[in-house]
Amino acid sequence: FGCNGGMYVNTVNFTPGSYRCNSNSVEICNSAGSAWLWSSTGTVACTAVLCTGGCTPGAQRCNGANVETCDASGTTWSVSSACGASGCDAASTTCILPSLTISADTTMDGTVVVAGAVEVMANAKLTTNSGLTIRAKTIAVDQGGTIQANPSGSGTPGDAAATGYYGGCGGGYASSGGLAYSTYCAGGAQFGSATDSAVARGGRGGNSSSGAVGGLGGGVLELIAQDSIIIAGRVSADGAPGVIGGNYASGSGAGGGILFASDNVNVVGTGIVSAAGAASVATSVSYGFAGAGAPGRVKILYGASVATNGSITGTLTEGLLPPLVITSTTHPDPTLTY
Repeated sequence: FGCNGGMYVNTVNFTPGSYRCNSNSVEICNSAGSAWLWSSTGTVACTAVLCTGGCTPGAQRCNGANVETCDASGTTWSVSSACGASGCDAASTTCILPSLTISADTTMDGTVVVAGAVEVMANAKLTTNSGLTIRAKTIAVDQGGTIQANPSGSGTPGDAAATGYYGGCGGGYASSGGLAYSTYCAGGAQFGSATDSAVARGGRGGNSSSGAVGGLGGGVLELIAQDSIIIAGRVSADGAPGVIGGNYASGSGAGGGILFASDNVNVVGTGIVSAAGAASVATSVSYGFAGAGAPGRVKILYGASVATNGSITGTLTEGLLPPLVITSTTHPDPTLTY
C-alpha cells in the first residue's frame, strides 16, 4: 500500500533507498520499496532530488558529479566545478582526482581527494603552507621524496606570551614550551590529546623583550588511505626557530601535527617523519637565549598492520583506526550529520 501521484494504491514498486521530489520536499523510498518517507524540505524548491533555496551564501555541496555553490542571495545552487568521471567527494565538497603523482616540486593546501594512488617520487617535494589533508586508496612517499608542512602555527592554545624581560619562551604542543634565561616568561601550554585522531599546528614562540618575533609552530599534515601508506622518504611538520633582536632571542615554535591513517602503515628504514620543535636560539650574551619549541604530535592509526622502522621525531601515539570522515548522504548541507 502507499501513495503514488497523489492517489492511494495497494503497492508502490520503487527501488529501496531511491529519492524523488514531491513538491518542495525530498523523499526517500523505504527498505521494502512500499512507501516514500520525508527526508527534507527545500525553502524554494526540490530539484534533481536536492533542496534548492534557503542555503548559506558561499556554501558548497555535491550534486552528482558536480560541485555546486550557493549564490550571494542564498536562494540558488549553481555548478561551480564539473568533476567528471571521478565524481565529487561529499565530505570535502571537492572534485575527486583519479590519481596523483608528484614528480616535481608542488604546493597544495586544503583537502585533496584521490580515487586511486598517490605517489611522491624521488627528488620531488610536495609543500603545504596552510595545512594539507590527502585521502586516497594508497599513498607512497618514495625514498628521496618529501612532503613538508611549512611552519604556520599561530593563534593556538600553545602560543607562548611575549615577555617583558630577556628572551622569549618556546611554543607548546605535545608538552609545554621551553623556558628562556629567566622566569619572566612561561612556555606555551601543552594541548591536544594522545587518544584521538586530531592533529593541530604547534604553538608559536613568545616575543623577546627586545621585540624579536617568536618562531611559528609547525603545520599540519593528514595522510589518509584506504589500503596502505608507505613512507620511504621524508614527511615533516617542524616548528620554526626564534630570531635574534639585540641581546635577546625570541622563542622557537613547537612541532606541528602529522596523522597517518590507513589499514596498513609502514615507515620503512629510510623513512623520516618529523614534527620537531625548533631548538633554542642563543645570542652573544649568556642571558639572551630563548626557549625551545615543544615536540609536535605524530599519530598513526591502522587496521591490519603497522611498522615503524624509520626515524620518527615528535610525540608518537599509535592506535586502531576509527571512522575519520562522517558526513550526511541525505541532507543538502553535508556538514550536518545525525
